[in-house]
Amino acid sequence: MLQANQTAVEVPDDYRGTIYRAPVGRELAGPLVRFLGHKGQPWLADFEARLAGDGLDLFAVAFSGSQPAAHAWLGSSHACTESALIGHVYTAEEHRRRGLAASLLAGLLSRFDEWGGRWVQLRTSNEAAARLYGRLGFHVILETQEGPTKRHWVMLRGGAAEGGVGQAYHESSGRWQVEACGRTHGASLCVFLSAVPGRGKLPALGLDDGGDAELKLLHAYEAQERGECRCSVLLDAANGRPHGLACLRSGRAEVYAPRVGEEVRRMLAERAAASP
Repeated sequence: MLQANQTAVEVPDDYRGTIYRAPVGRELAGPLVRFLGHKGQPWLADFEARLAGDGLDLFAVAFSGSQPAAHAWLGSSHACTESALIGHVYTAEEHRRRGLAASLLAGLLSRFDEWGGRWVQLRTSNEAAARLYGRLGFHVILETQEGPTKRHWVMLRGGAAEGGVGQAYHESSGRWQVEACGRTHGASLCVFLSAVPGRGKLPALGLDDGGDAELKLLHAYEAQERGECRCSVLLDAANGRPHGLACLRSGRAEVYAPRVGEEVRRMLAERAAASP
């Protein structure tokens, strides 16, 4: 029997599919962490925090008997439901090529659409996976190269036909608030950091073109916990959509806020420098 934070998702015969909303109990969280153990750190630490958290995180699981056979995650936040990330998409080798990942992703995207989501982003280095994402409505907005052969694609569902989030993302109410940056901002910040072309976005965090924003933000959360830096995010007070990110490191505040006025940028820098 499904619990209040669970919904069934259609998967191929011989499997059982369920979408769980955070927080997830230890009886499932433990097996999922072991199932995704190959991800390594800092991904697993973030995944465990999201399983136990109260954000708008969804975990889609296909079971073979009582064991996970495939998994996909969609992460968002109650403060900014318009944006989300897809990640931790993995199918055990013996269960591949049966449509499990496609079924789980379709279920997650349906839930995202139901609550009015607009932009959902992911990153992959797998060409077969990129083709699957393309069939689900994603398009490439950024391609990066790692070494002589390995490519990564940042892909977005929603937004402008030419491959970006479109002008609608940059519209604002003109009412701003600044918050300490944390995991709850992760999905919307990744979309924001890919929303404007260009490189060298926030050198203090190693953020270049936004292609590795998710990983760099995970490192930033850990650096904050160690007291090495402080990050602040500029949000539209009407919808929680990020329009700026600042990092205070070694006594200097660095700001990335490309589509706001100088007065707002200065406010963000000052708040970042003054934050406890």
